[in-house]
Amino acid sequence: MLVVDFVNIRNKKVQIQIITSIKDISSVLIANFPHSTTTLSGVGGYSHTEKTVVYMVVSSNEVKRVIDLVRKVDQHAFVTVTSLIQAYGNFFIKPVE
Repeated sequence: MLVVDFVNIRNKKVQIQIITSIKDISSVLIANFPHSTTTLSGVGGYSHTEKTVVYMVVSSNEVKRVIDLVRKVDQHAFVTVTSLIQAYGNFFIKPVE
C-alpha cells in the first residue's frame, strides 16, 4: 500500500485557503497553475481591515509551489492547507509523460 500511495500522490488533492490583503493574488495563482480559484471578501477579526480569501484545490505535490508563490506576492498572507477526500467538478491533472 505504501508503494501505491507513493505512486498516486499526484491524485491526492488538498484545499488551500489564503487570507491576504492583496486583491489580485487570484490572477497570479491562475497564471501559474492549471487550476482556478474562488475569491471571497472578508474583514480581519483582529485588524478590522479588508481581506481577500482565496480557495484553491491543488494536487498535494503542488502545495510547496503555491505557498512559495504566495509568499513572494504577500509575505504576511495566512495560508491553511487541508487534505481532501474527493473534489467534484473540473480538476485538471497534467498527464504523466
